[in-house]
Amino acid sequence: RARRPNIRVLFTSGYAEPAIAGRELAQSGSWLKKPYTARELATRLRQLLD
Repeated sequence: RARRPNIRVLFTSGYAEPAIAGRELAQSGSWLKKPYTARELATRLRQLLD
């Protein structure tokens, strides 16, 4: 984030809550919880890129 503050990141996790993976990551990006479909992944990526 320091080098590229405008970079968009989509995290995926099998954890119930993103906060479990680390508060800094949970607050800095967009999360998609597993299991997810290819359509859900495509939709979230499109949202990030638009």
